[in-house]
Amino acid sequence: SKDISQLQTFHALIAQDKAIVKMVLLLTGSIEGTKKQVHEYLDDFMRYSHLWKADKQQAYVSFMKTMPSLEAFDAELRKYMDIENEIMNLPNRNVIGCIGLEAT
Repeated sequence: SKDISQLQTFHALIAQDKAIVKMVLLLTGSIEGTKKQVHEYLDDFMRYSHLWKADKQQAYVSFMKTMPSLEAFDAELRKYMDIENEIMNLPNRNVIGCIGLEAT
C-alpha cells in the first residue's frame, strides 16, 4: 500500500503538463477576448435603453399634459420613427469568433 501523501492528484498531473497548461491559457484568453467583444456589441444597444426602461404609458401621459400642438406631436412621432429607422438599419447578424449573434 502506497502512502497517500505521495500520490499525485489528477489536477497536479495536468498542471505539470506544459502542453495542457499552454492550451488552457490560450483557451482562457480566447474566451475572455470573445466575452469582451460580445459585451462591446451589446453596449452598442444601450443607447436605446430608454425604449425598454421608460414607462411608455407615463411618457405618453406626460407628453399629452403639455397640450402639444400638431407640430409638437408630429415632431415627437418623427423622433421615434427616426429611432426605428436607425435600429432597422443596424446589421441583423454579428459574428464574433465562433459565435453568431442575431439582433432580430
